[in-house]
Amino acid sequence: MQYYPIFLDLRTHSCLVIGGGTVAERKVESLLRARGQVTVISPTCTAVEAREAGVLLNVVDRPALCSFIVPAVVSQGDLTLAISTGGASPALAKKIRQTLEENFGPEYALALQLLARVRERVVQNGLSADERQRLFTALADSPLLDYLRERQVDKINALLRETVGEGCTLEELRLSF
Repeated sequence: MQYYPIFLDLRTHSCLVIGGGTVAERKVESLLRARGQVTVISPTCTAVEAREAGVLLNVVDRPALCSFIVPAVVSQGDLTLAISTGGASPALAKKIRQTLEENFGPEYALALQLLARVRERVVQNGLSADERQRLFTALADSPLLDYLRERQVDKINALLRETVGEGCTLEELRLSF
């Protein structure tokens, strides 16, 4: 699924969060920091009816009329980086985007494909949340991106076996680069 990144001015919009777990709590905190008017429905929800509170509007050449602005975006597969200057300087946002494009290459798309497959595997294997966090932190802190950038399949496989376990290889994960 592709997401469309936007930066919303939430001061004039109601926000609805369904759920009450730790993820919902973090979401509520971020919405409140952005001055959103937050309603939480928890812990379960059947049918929810929301009143129309308005229409989101973006007018590219009239930022004062916008309820949101569209950021400059860098995408590599599932990775999306959005840059906003608050509408002050699209030219600077473009320059920052170009710099990020130079530093976040296609190896990030490959890494996310790989990590998604590893995630499927470790969830099926029943690892605890703490074990999964340690494993993914180890992979994120490893030279994985360098190996992917250089297409060093042997080193990727060795890293996977060492971090995830014997039998975990690109082939086993149905990936080829």
